[in-house]
Amino acid sequence: MNDDSKLLNKQANGLIKAPAKTWIHSDESLHEGISYKVKYIGCIGINESMKSLSFEIRTQVARESIRRVAESAKLLNLPRRAKKNDDNINRILSNTCLTQWSGMNVQLHINTQFLRITQLECNDVLFQHTMQNISFACGGDSDIQDFVAYVAKDDVNGRACYVFECTDNMANSVITTIGQAFELRFRKFLNSMPSMKNGTLKTEPTPVSTPTVKKTAENFNTPVSVNTPAYASKIVSATTTPSVKSAKIDEKLERMAWFHGLMTRENAEKLLVTDGDYLVRETNKAERQYVLSGRYKGECRHIFLVDPSGVVRTKDRVFDNICHLIQYHQDNNIPIISKENELLLEHPVCK
Repeated sequence: MNDDSKLLNKQANGLIKAPAKTWIHSDESLHEGISYKVKYIGCIGINESMKSLSFEIRTQVARESIRRVAESAKLLNLPRRAKKNDDNINRILSNTCLTQWSGMNVQLHINTQFLRITQLECNDVLFQHTMQNISFACGGDSDIQDFVAYVAKDDVNGRACYVFECTDNMANSVITTIGQAFELRFRKFLNSMPSMKNGTLKTEPTPVSTPTVKKTAENFNTPVSVNTPAYASKIVSATTTPSVKSAKIDEKLERMAWFHGLMTRENAEKLLVTDGDYLVRETNKAERQYVLSGRYKGECRHIFLVDPSGVVRTKDRVFDNICHLIQYHQDNNIPIISKENELLLEHPVCK
């Protein structure tokens, strides 16, 4: 295993916590796809990107979506429970639930490429969402534990939360399967990363995260993040090798003195002389993979800045772009903290 692969494996282990038990399907079977017979309840519009929300708020949004859609379909009549983020949740959720197919028996097919919903009777496809467009998945609270939901974006409903009812205690299996699909997708992404030869990477958890999946009984982030995520991605999570396609990132970076363009790790480390020195570089021009390289406590560290779904983020926060991330941490003298290390940005190394 090359150094880059070791780094990314560490990152995955740091940001993605799998369930205590092993996954319930073989990798081979999940590449082909696993199907569940569930009941489609409906969907509700989401007014904000899930990737911009904290994990706690994403979970509340998804679970409140389950309640509202199920109540709109007259499947639930539960007392309202006051929550500390009620105003935020009301702002994020649409006022209207779409329940025209409520109660329909469907097949939920899950693989590493997409989630597909088809009618059981005639096999017509109702929805198909690629992992790229799925940002979160969640099981219900204890009083709605037979329900699951995921948030996805498409051309028909825009960004919406899709709600399903499971039977025979199947909800945990469905969520776990989605989580496993995200992880396998993320592994594929890791394996596609170009090699940066020589040297030892002492850094760990970079801001690589993806669409997030939250399980009912035990929480775990898995890629989809990406959004999943994680939850990943932003849950991680694309039908092609993930890449950064935002023109904004490219335009702003080109004007930054600390952005050095395409550069190997070895050449970057030659420029990092003093603790606090840092620069941003590309490791692969075609894939648009950006790395923050810096020196801290006498060691060079390298952090990937963009997750597989194209989101710029650290372990705890999402940023508008790479320039925003750099400026925020330097101006506020806040270190970028990973699971075992940190990197303080003090002296930009100009090109």
